[in-house]
Amino acid sequence: FVREIFSRDTQRDLGQPYTRSRYCHLYLNGMYWGLYQTQERPDARYASSYFGGDTEDYDVLKIKSEDGSYTIEAADGNLESWEDLWNKSSAGFASAGDYFLLEGKDEDGLAVKDGEIQVDIDNLIDYMLTIFYTGNFDSPTSAFLKNKKGNNFYAVDNRDDRSHGFVFIIHDAENAMLTEPIYPGEGLYENRVNIAERDDDMKMVVEDFQDFHPQWLHYKLSENQEYKNRFADRGYHHLNPGGALFSDSSLMRLNRRINEVDLAVVAESARWGDAKTDGSYSYTRNYNWIPEINKLRDEFIRFRTEIVKEQLKEAGLYPELEAPVVLGPEGPVIAELSVLEPPLNIQIENPNPSGIIFYSIN
Repeated sequence: FVREIFSRDTQRDLGQPYTRSRYCHLYLNGMYWGLYQTQERPDARYASSYFGGDTEDYDVLKIKSEDGSYTIEAADGNLESWEDLWNKSSAGFASAGDYFLLEGKDEDGLAVKDGEIQVDIDNLIDYMLTIFYTGNFDSPTSAFLKNKKGNNFYAVDNRDDRSHGFVFIIHDAENAMLTEPIYPGEGLYENRVNIAERDDDMKMVVEDFQDFHPQWLHYKLSENQEYKNRFADRGYHHLNPGGALFSDSSLMRLNRRINEVDLAVVAESARWGDAKTDGSYSYTRNYNWIPEINKLRDEFIRFRTEIVKEQLKEAGLYPELEAPVVLGPEGPVIAELSVLEPPLNIQIENPNPSGIIFYSIN
């Protein structure tokens, strides 16, 4: 009741599109049926509502799992734009020109008249940071499928709008935020950052368009140093004080959802607590739910940020150097927007052993 929704709330706090949810008690024909959680469906109607345009303008892609194929399908629109991205990914993004082309720019990174943005790069980075932080091993590629198939993601694009490109939306994140190694997960130290570099049968590989997913796109983009620098910048921003993936911020986000359902879980356990047991005992809030909540607070949230930083460093996706610290009258400036009243005494400090700080005053 909190793990799954945490990822979607995180995408919101990263400033990205997300699906909204609320909790409710459900009754069927007067019979109490337990605690439930709604979720918006990120289809063409959703996209039209939040992003504008007509529903017919949108391509919405997801994984077809009902038949066991776990292949890409268009829930709305078609696959043409996604296939074009697949072809570009197959060719690679090592050159600056190939990378900048996805943003409608030339090889120098300058906007081209009538250039088409095919991917919202910042959205992709924040999407992957959410996957990496939560340790979600069932999306957008699945450890249950040996990391060879896509699963549990939505990709949304307005094919008639050349100014935005695909955005990626978190979906079905229940296999995440585990503190213990439950197969096929690795618990607190789950590493989804480097699965393409594994040397076992769990190595992430995509050989066919039908299996193309956002993490493979991210992996191919990581051939390009410009993309890696951009990923490192956003990762540093989100994983440090004031950022949405810093431990204090994550704990606040988690606690908000815990507080919403803390008492409601009692009713849920009364309805379904013995459904998966032999009848001699029931799962309860105090003896089962609360201990899991404490693990999330005291183990996962407490240690996960630093664990992910090290995983990103190993992949070259996090800076080795610490960023300069800006000090205002009240201490370090860490908020995205800070209002400072004159007269001011601003200091910029270098937390590294050596180096020169370059700054602008405009």
